[in-house]
Amino acid sequence: MIMLRGYRMNLMHEFYQQPKLLTPKEAADVIGYSADTLKNWRNTGLMELPFHKLGKSIRYDLQDLEDFKNGK
Repeated sequence: MIMLRGYRMNLMHEFYQQPKLLTPKEAADVIGYSADTLKNWRNTGLMELPFHKLGKSIRYDLQDLEDFKNGK
């Protein structure tokens, strides 16, 4: 643990709480579709699969992908 302006922080805990963000290719591999299909879904809104736009980059949260794959 470290002290930062009066706050105790457990850095390992904070690190492991961060979502695992995947590229469209990695995300496609997880759910069994192509990266082009994911791009089509983003552009058309055909499937509601959450994604994050970070500058020009697209990223998918691993937990969202697992939920999608399991039908949640």
